[in-house]
Amino acid sequence: MFQKVKNWLFPDKLFGALRSSQWPRIRKEQLAKFPYCQICGKRGLFKGLEVHHYQTFVTHPALELMDNNLVTLCRIH
Repeated sequence: MFQKVKNWLFPDKLFGALRSSQWPRIRKEQLAKFPYCQICGKRGLFKGLEVHHYQTFVTHPALELMDNNLVTLCRIH
């Protein structure tokens, strides 16, 4: 109950969804496989790279760890 109230009072970017405990490993593997922005090709040396989902894991939690649902992007994209 407390967690629901906390999430309601202090919403985060995950919209109440919980990340899998395997997400850090999957994210690291994705960045090793694609160490560049898949749109512009930049390597993200100064701004860093982000791993995003084609189908958001908030609405499609079963796809959170699927490598064919992941894309590496620079912070501009």
